Amino acid sequence: MRQNNTVWYQINPSYFQQIVEQKQLMANPQGLKFFRLVKECLPYIKELGCKGVWLMPIYIKGSLNRKGSGSPYSVKEYQIDPHYGSEDDLKKLINEAHRLDLQIIGEYVPNHLAPDAPFLANNAEDLVYRNQQNKPFHNQDWTDTVKLNHSHHAIVGFTSANLLWLSKFYGFDGFRLDMAHYPLHTTTIGVASGKGDPEFWSKILSNKALKEKTWIAEVYDDLTQEFNGYKDHFELVKEGMIAYDKKTHDVLARKLRLNPPHQVTQEKLFVELYNQAQVSHLAGIDVKKGFFPFLRIPSNHDDCPGIKIFNGIKEYITAFQVLAFLPGHLMLYSGEEFGLKIKPSITGINQCDELGNMLESNQIRFVSYEEQNEINSEIKETLRIRSSEAVFNIGATLVVNVHTKDLSPSCDIVAYARYSAELQEIIIVAANLSNSPDKAWGQIKNFYPTFDYPTYEFNWLELLEWINPQAAKKGYKIQNLASGETLAKIKPNEEFWVGLGAYEVQVLKILPL
Repeated sequence: MRQNNTVWYQINPSYFQQIVEQKQLMANPQGLKFFRLVKECLPYIKELGCKGVWLMPIYIKGSLNRKGSGSPYSVKEYQIDPHYGSEDDLKKLINEAHRLDLQIIGEYVPNHLAPDAPFLANNAEDLVYRNQQNKPFHNQDWTDTVKLNHSHHAIVGFTSANLLWLSKFYGFDGFRLDMAHYPLHTTTIGVASGKGDPEFWSKILSNKALKEKTWIAEVYDDLTQEFNGYKDHFELVKEGMIAYDKKTHDVLARKLRLNPPHQVTQEKLFVELYNQAQVSHLAGIDVKKGFFPFLRIPSNHDDCPGIKIFNGIKEYITAFQVLAFLPGHLMLYSGEEFGLKIKPSITGINQCDELGNMLESNQIRFVSYEEQNEINSEIKETLRIRSSEAVFNIGATLVVNVHTKDLSPSCDIVAYARYSAELQEIIIVAANLSNSPDKAWGQIKNFYPTFDYPTYEFNWLELLEWINPQAAKKGYKIQNLASGETLAKIKPNEEFWVGLGAYEVQVLKILPL
């Protein structure tokens, strides 16, 4: 059931009911437990433009060293927490999703367990990392967890058994893997015992029943610059997983938050997409055939809301659109489609409001009603265009080298082309990342080299002649896919310019005259 180009809707069980009630996603949600609530909201999720649902951890949490109401990533055992509903409720939810042609992926936390997990109490001490004082070790500040020793054969068996059980008994279509790269690393600073296993996921996915599932791997490769910092992505992608793309997200966030006039963002975008294509190629994936194994994440449960990441509503919408039309998968964190501006941490410990007042546990806040409507309509329209144009599903990508009127690289406009020789289609996505009130103008002239042609810079007319010879010979028109309006009719060899207001994104389809 694996699909390419899927839009995933991530749901945090802690406050999903508040979203449902405040935004009236269904009638009479009171009294429904989480699984039944999500089941009733599936039509809304599908209508929004999503094809899959990611349920954050729904398992029994640990009690020892618990933070706040307890982190869902401090798993005591992989049994359904009855607080969310019954096992039968979960099965009915997944069955209904399949009836609506939606996927449901669960969550698995391979790196660690709660310190009071029965599995650890009933087994040998060498199942976990230990520090210099021979006490169980935990990563970062995750004091409510202990890190598993992935070199121990029992951890492979434990992980496989849990994933098979969840897949077969409930019918999950796949899993999002929390910190999926951590089990691969053989060394960790500050420990006396325990190590990773570079073949850990190969062993798990040697089981055909698991291999065929959808796997989304959370991965932040900060440990090495091999493959230009994508080594961990490579190890996971070659196993058939979809890896996080946090780097493109960060490029956009830096530009939109700081708006430095010297930053040539499209070059940084090219570098990241080039590296991702290289990793995919080395992993045996032909990205020209449409499968691009990276997930774009405008925001998620670990981040502050998107409008804070990108420094405003207009900026968030712009970033969402730039990420949405890139090749690969896209994730929408529930609540973001209405302008979620305050949310609690995953442990239920809340933030303060704008005035510094502490909110109640798990309380959320949205932007104003007018701002919610703006964000909601823009996200829906973006997902509509994304799903209606086949080139976004099977097309390749070229980053545009945008020129200004004096032929210097544009510091404000970032642009890329999605194209398909099979469909004979080209779509240009152009975004003005500047807040300047003056319209930014950019010439679509050349394209950066690709992985297949690393020393060759494509000219716009060469691409047009290759993809759509009729348009190159007779001229072409530029259609705005949001409005359906024809913006310009251009004769052969005429220059192709776009003009964009502050934070404006245009999705332009090239059609023959």
